[in-house]
Amino acid sequence: MKTDKLVLLLVVLLFVVVGMTAYLAYSNKASKTAAPAQNSPSAENAKKTAAPTTNKKYTEEEVAEAIEYCKNVDFIISSPCFGNIAAVLNDASICDNNLEYDLNGFCHSAVAMEQKNAEACKTLPQADKEKCYALVARVTADASVCDRIPVPYADLNAKDDCYREAARTAQDESICPKITDTWYKDWCYANVAVAKLDISICDRSSDQDAKDECWSNLAEAKSDLSICEAIAEAKNRDDCYIDLARSMKRSDLCDRLVARDYLKDNCYHSVAYYMKDPKICEKIADESYRENCVSWAE
Repeated sequence: MKTDKLVLLLVVLLFVVVGMTAYLAYSNKASKTAAPAQNSPSAENAKKTAAPTTNKKYTEEEVAEAIEYCKNVDFIISSPCFGNIAAVLNDASICDNNLEYDLNGFCHSAVAMEQKNAEACKTLPQADKEKCYALVARVTADASVCDRIPVPYADLNAKDDCYREAARTAQDESICPKITDTWYKDWCYANVAVAKLDISICDRSSDQDAKDECWSNLAEAKSDLSICEAIAEAKNRDDCYIDLARSMKRSDLCDRLVARDYLKDNCYHSVAYYMKDPKICEKIADESYRENCVSWAE
């Protein structure tokens, strides 16, 4: 079960990366276009519809060019591409250009986030609506938005994940008990503990493994080796050292692994890659893996 959830998280992270790729592509596109006329009607209209977070004015020609650009990108990134334009202009009608490929209601959700308006999620299909509410809850730090997610859910953990997002943004661990799934609840406490840099919140975890994982996350956030050293369970302490070795770029922490000695090679490989230092690869026992490490680190 936990493996399935981790796979799901990787898929979500991939979608975020794709979205950021589209965002950067569109930003570069917009930066190369001509500046709008100061007093033109189109510039005035763009000024009125622009989101509060931007002072940029866009002419009708610039908007049309950006829309055309998004129409010609791969369909997988078309939704975040249109979503970025719609959010910047605070105009959900932009999403109508991509009705066929609006994956996960991304475009309409982007506008709802920009407006911080949960009402904008209501017209979306059930599965998209759940994701939209979660995104609005995250930017508003308002857990009551999550209460709008009806039962049954298209995503079994939609409401739980919504509460987790709201708790992290609000830095409020009192929201976490609203979560029914133990794994998501532990994740919630870990998120808030890291956000507040408060190790005492980890004590609310459901079991020792979850508590140790919370401590490990906090150790990485604070770059605090003493937190790893305080973890009693050897395998969990090793996991903490591995995370810290990578984030602090300290290969010497890999030497501390005791419960699963075979992970040392993975630890050295990871640190060598992040530091771009092939000399670290010399510590790897397996010859073929050592050669692979050098090719990645160079």
